Amino acid sequence: MWWDLTLERWHREGLPCQLTDVFEIGEYFGLDPYKQFWFSTTDRTIEAVRHHVRGMVDDMDSYRHVRPTLYPDHTAAITAMQPWSCRQTSGDAVVWITLEGFFWFPRTLLSFERLMFA
Repeated sequence: MWWDLTLERWHREGLPCQLTDVFEIGEYFGLDPYKQFWFSTTDRTIEAVRHHVRGMVDDMDSYRHVRPTLYPDHTAAITAMQPWSCRQTSGDAVVWITLEGFFWFPRTLLSFERLMFA
């Protein structure tokens, strides 16, 4: 949502343009290696404002419309975690995952306001 603007500015200010991954940028600046893996309940194709602010579901028809974008396959993320396992085991990196909790998913579907009324 805003990371693209940060990267654009850093690239204008001298960060090599091929660096776009958070870990690679951290390495470039000499920071300790860390990696976060986020397991979302929705597909990345969902527009951010609708996902984070307005909610995605107004009625049963809108639920049926978004249902195919829910619960995406996380096989690629799990595979991407494997090389980091050795680094974390040896103490050379910090690796963590973020799981969307009990409150997050219904808030994403309904919006905060509608969830509170529900």
